[in-house]
Amino acid sequence: MKKLFTIICLLPIIVYGGTTGKIVGRITDSSTKEPLVGVNITILDTRLGASTDIDGNFVILNIPPGKYKVKVSSVGFKPIVFENVSVVVDRTVELNTELEATAVQVGELVVEARRPLIQKDLTSSISVMSREKIESLPISNFTELLSMQAGVVGNGSSIHVRGGRSNEVAYMIDGMYVQDPLLGGLATQIGNDAIQEMSLLISFTAGITGPPEMNSVFQVPAISTGFAAGS
Repeated sequence: MKKLFTIICLLPIIVYGGTTGKIVGRITDSSTKEPLVGVNITILDTRLGASTDIDGNFVILNIPPGKYKVKVSSVGFKPIVFENVSVVVDRTVELNTELEATAVQVGELVVEARRPLIQKDLTSSISVMSREKIESLPISNFTELLSMQAGVVGNGSSIHVRGGRSNEVAYMIDGMYVQDPLLGGLATQIGNDAIQEMSLLISFTAGITGPPEMNSVFQVPAISTGFAAGS
């Protein structure tokens, strides 16, 4: 009697961290509460933008981290500008608003965006440092910035996060894994002026963003690829 055997091949999969975020939302009519089609959503001073679909929804992808002004406009409606919209790597910013119908051209309504106290898409502990905050800190190199984060001890390439070993910390620059393959730890250096944003992800599921054996991930989307490699 023949027996059939099923052979399952497990192939290693490397998942690289992202370097951009996205903005989503829904635009409706303030009087009828019906969704508006063809509304233009533009990120000012960039070439990024989108238009709403038949349900009034829109999505803007591949947005570099930072703070932006987002303009919502449509013919026959008063335009709205959201200021200080903060985009974070691998996170979704939700902008829902209503447009007021108007027959004449009037001034823009400025709304200041604020980050909610509870982020619905956040499933782990994450610390994010913006470029403005990094420039204001009295630090001379990149590793000093890492050691200033909550739960992090050590310096140089020997960084320990919440009691974990130094080789259990993943380092990603521009989405690339840069850990020393021999000794573990950080395998490169990057100038402070080349850092646009730094985030520290601490979770048992950190392997979803980095290698599966890691309990924490440092992500640095660099604004320049001219950083100097070193030990």
